[in-house]
Amino acid sequence: MENIRNQSTRLSEKKIDVVAIFRQGKAFEKKDMYENAIGCYDKILGVEPENWDALLHKGFSLLRIETYLDAIACLDKVLQKHPQDPTALYYTAEGYYYLGRYSDAIVFYDKAISVQPSDTGAILGKASCLYRLGQYGSAIVFYDKVLELNPKDHHALLWKNQLINLLGKKEQMYS
Repeated sequence: MENIRNQSTRLSEKKIDVVAIFRQGKAFEKKDMYENAIGCYDKILGVEPENWDALLHKGFSLLRIETYLDAIACLDKVLQKHPQDPTALYYTAEGYYYLGRYSDAIVFYDKAISVQPSDTGAILGKASCLYRLGQYGSAIVFYDKVLELNPKDHHALLWKNQLINLLGKKEQMYS
């Protein structure tokens, strides 16, 4: 009988309040304390390895501390179970963008856009990748798509104008 009580005590000590720990992780995120948030999500994943919310938020936090490959690997676990998750697709694209892997980023921005066609963040990300790849005409098309959805998007306005100025200077150099 003593052995059963000891096992029961050990099992109850292993139980964690997943909801409370998740809330704590999100609170750390709001304070830009991403390492602490990751610790919370790791606690959850220790008992629920496929907890979608914990994986998604851990991936986000890993992006914020610039561990892009780890973020992509974490988000890939989400996408294996939820291949149409627009947030995981977007964050994966962001990870590739920050690694300078623009063609890979475009693949995931396109997937995010196919799920949420009005996602200006994904459209803007794709435009930025196209710009970095030297596909200036295509980049302008996507900056315009952002501006159609949100005419006051200052990032799209700024980057589109910078690109137009750059193209104008290049044209002047060769004329």
